Amino acid sequence: IPGNAEGHHGNQRSAGNSAVGGYRCSDAPDTAFVVQLVDVHPDGYQALLLETALATRHRDDPGPSELSYGVPERLDVELGPISATLPAGHRIALHVTSRNCPAYEVHPNTHWEDASAPPRPAFQTVYHDRQHASVLILPRTEEP
Repeated sequence: IPGNAEGHHGNQRSAGNSAVGGYRCSDAPDTAFVVQLVDVHPDGYQALLLETALATRHRDDPGPSELSYGVPERLDVELGPISATLPAGHRIALHVTSRNCPAYEVHPNTHWEDASAPPRPAFQTVYHDRQHASVLILPRTEEP
């Protein structure tokens, strides 16, 4: 989800806890989502700022829960603390995927209680329309 095509004017500083929320659905009872926050330089180079992964069975408290097949559900992901200054002209990109191997173990996309089930592909949809708006929470601070 690229930001403003022109980038911003002046240095932008972010410090504090960050998170992302949005709607997605899957044809798997359990799957994984990997979220990356990226600094996009004016020349197109991309530098990773934050990355986290979440098995969807752990999205709610208390305890694990299955996804509803083909139904858009909100998924909120804590990205963790950030402290970064983006120079003028840089943009923020948010990458959402289902894997980042070998950084994270490949998710089998099966029910967690059925260890004998063979791994399978999962078909994921990430929504970004008016009815399923996404949000990136990125604390902004003043440049010292």
